[in-house]
Amino acid sequence: MIKMNEYRVRNVLESDNALLRKLAHDCPPLDLHTQYTYWVQSKFFADTCFILMHEEEPVGFITAIYNETNIFIWQIGILSAHQGNGLSAMLIDNVFKAALQKRFCSLSLSIAEDNIPSYKSFESYCNNNGFDLNRVEVLEIKDELDPDFLEAEILYTVQLKQA
Repeated sequence: MIKMNEYRVRNVLESDNALLRKLAHDCPPLDLHTQYTYWVQSKFFADTCFILMHEEEPVGFITAIYNETNIFIWQIGILSAHQGNGLSAMLIDNVFKAALQKRFCSLSLSIAEDNIPSYKSFESYCNNNGFDLNRVEVLEIKDELDPDFLEAEILYTVQLKQA
C-alpha cells in the first residue's frame, strides 16, 4: 500500500539534467531526447520542471517549457513500480501551480494516441480541479532525415483561470 507522505516533489536543479534523461530512459515508452535537451530544461525551465522523490530516491519527473503566455508539458514519467497510485497528480499539480503563479493564459500538452494511462492522468487531474482538457488537433510529426518516421500525437489545451 502506498503512503503518500513518503513522496515529495521538488524543483529540478541544473545538475539534474543527467537524472532527467535517466528517468526518461527508465519510463518507457517515453521518447529519449538528447542530453542537451534535458540540460536546457533544467537550466532555463527549472521553475516549471519537477522531480518526484520517494524518500530520497527519484522515481518520477515532469518537464514543462514556456513562452510569454503558454506553458507546454514536455514529458511526464513515473517508474513502473510507483505507477497507478495517483502520483502523477502530484507532478501535474506543481506545473499547474507554476503556470498560474506565472499568470499564463493556457497550458498545452500532447499525448500519443495509444497512451491511455497518460490521458487518464491528465483527464482525472483536470476533472478533479475544475479545468477542461480540450482536444485541439492530431499532430502528425515527420522527420526530413528519416522518410519512414511518422508520429501521431493529440494536442490538448487547458485554459487557466486566474484569480
